[in-house]
Amino acid sequence: MSDIPKPPKVPYVIRKHNDEIVDYYYWMRNREDPRLIDYLQEEKMFLEKISKNFKHIEEELYNEFLSRIEEEETSYPFKYGNYFYFYKTFKGKSYKAYYRTDGSKEEVLIDFNEIAKNFNYFDVGNIKFDYEGNFLAFNYDIEGSENFKLFLKDIRKNEIKFISEKTFYSFEWFKGYLFFTITDEILRPYKILKLNPNSLEIEEFFVENEKAFNIHLMKSKDQNFLFIILHSLDTTEVWIVDKNFNLKLFKERKKGVRYFLEHREGEFYILTNEFNKNFEIYKCPVDNFEKFEIFVKARDYIKIESFEIFKNFIAIYELDKERAIERIEIIEFDNNNSHYIEFPDPAYYVEFSDNYEYETKFLRIEYQTLIQPKTIYDYDIKNKNLILRKQTKINNFSKELYEMKRIFANDIPITIAYRKDLLKNDRSNVLWAYGYGAYGYSVFPYFRVEKLSILDRGIVYAIIHVRGGGEKGEEWHEQGKLLNKKRTIYDFIKACEFLIENKWTSKGKIIIEGASAGGILVGGCINERPELFKTAIAHVPFVDVLNTMLDPSLPLTILEYDEWGNPEIEEFYYYIKSYSPYDNITEKNYPNVLATCGFNDPRVRYWEPLKWVAKLRENNKSNSTIVVKFEDNAGHSVGEDRYKVLRYNAFVIAFALWTINED
Repeated sequence: MSDIPKPPKVPYVIRKHNDEIVDYYYWMRNREDPRLIDYLQEEKMFLEKISKNFKHIEEELYNEFLSRIEEEETSYPFKYGNYFYFYKTFKGKSYKAYYRTDGSKEEVLIDFNEIAKNFNYFDVGNIKFDYEGNFLAFNYDIEGSENFKLFLKDIRKNEIKFISEKTFYSFEWFKGYLFFTITDEILRPYKILKLNPNSLEIEEFFVENEKAFNIHLMKSKDQNFLFIILHSLDTTEVWIVDKNFNLKLFKERKKGVRYFLEHREGEFYILTNEFNKNFEIYKCPVDNFEKFEIFVKARDYIKIESFEIFKNFIAIYELDKERAIERIEIIEFDNNNSHYIEFPDPAYYVEFSDNYEYETKFLRIEYQTLIQPKTIYDYDIKNKNLILRKQTKINNFSKELYEMKRIFANDIPITIAYRKDLLKNDRSNVLWAYGYGAYGYSVFPYFRVEKLSILDRGIVYAIIHVRGGGEKGEEWHEQGKLLNKKRTIYDFIKACEFLIENKWTSKGKIIIEGASAGGILVGGCINERPELFKTAIAHVPFVDVLNTMLDPSLPLTILEYDEWGNPEIEEFYYYIKSYSPYDNITEKNYPNVLATCGFNDPRVRYWEPLKWVAKLRENNKSNSTIVVKFEDNAGHSVGEDRYKVLRYNAFVIAFALWTINED
């Protein structure tokens, strides 16, 4: 196409470790450059022209999505203090409105539709209610930059006050005060401020100066302690705040050691990997941190990921490393009896839900699969049964039409779903394959109405759980990070070949999808084996790895040396260079590509997808379509507007369906 945008090529030389790289699109980092403004306009016009080919598909999908969801919904309430809290959504309105009740009347606390109406972008970072029910705190971002503005509402007076700029996701109410974090120039939450909600006086409470460490706040379930958690990617240190606001260090940070605290009946319970990488739970008296006693020992095939503690029982969230599946163990304190909650599906997502009551006989959990909508259960500890509280209603949906399986490509887990009546078993089905593989994060089989529209068109949907993720424990993560990062890419390719061999699909009929750090996977796969893929979907993709990791002034760079390595060290420099998707583009037949980016994204800067797309086009020898969807008013996501999210997903899926049908 003659109208494909061609940005100017300006040589910029990077010299490091006796090596020299010429980056012709480095200039795009200057967002004030007139050439960039012109280029972005050309990209928007080109995308608009291309998207006319599948606009009808996008509209069809969007209407499908809308027809399936319940636009008016009320969440199942949770108890906190003397009130029950819940949210509502309303037809035609994009955001949640939060309510509470004392059992006699409903009270509107905050309606984010009213706050968001004057902004093009809106994303709520967090909302917290104080235990006494007098105040609530909330923050939001109106740019996508994750610079959250913090506000305080005095519920008694129905007054909202602005508190601070540059706050982050983590803040907590404790003993009548609001503790919140603010960020530095690299978006690192580094300082804690303490707010008196009555006088609005603010005082500095804590500062963390080491650039590789962030601050996170957590309160004990019994309301007796506030925990200040200082963490890098692989190390933690916890400071304890008591009811008199005295600070005490629990255990000094030690490289590679992570630990987390909770409190129950005069004892701290400690989850730590100090003595075993699968984690163990210890306990000690609140007045003697050295008197450690083992509570739950490590097991070879189980990783303990977290726990929730109550007066009468503890719920332990575990990973079965052999099956690559989570499970929940219950231990009762009165008799030390242990049992597991049973779940019927071969793969699922389960998590602790709103468990704010310290004295309770129930554990609240959230459960879903690729083909089962979000479901809220209360688990009765004594009677060992799940009590259904609420399941998200999905219209025009029958679970019996679909099937989900967990299969393995040798040792690589794959979660797969399809419409039973549309599966051919002759390699003719298109495969939509999603992957991530970073930070030890697991990709869970969440239910989404958008995925139903994929399955209803005869496409098989698969999540490939590659190394670098956490699906099979710490070892699985370690085998796909630092100097092992290429294994993430090779695992995905290997799994795709396995699915082809077993007649799920065929070469050239695979849609590969990834987001953020999953951009390394997507970019790496189409560099290595472009012929396997029909189309690549890369949401805010991290693809310019070497350049980003060479710039410590960018958010996350210093923090992420533990994941990718520091390229100031020669060994890491050359290894990162060998797989960084942008640096390994060569002349070949690339598949169709859709990349997305937000102008204000602080995590993956906008220039990474732009540079990647420009260089792909320059080297592409096929007639495939390579486009970038650029959002002026967005960051690492399109925000919290649920209709905008559905529209975005309709666009992405429509592009993929159009490329499939082009032939």
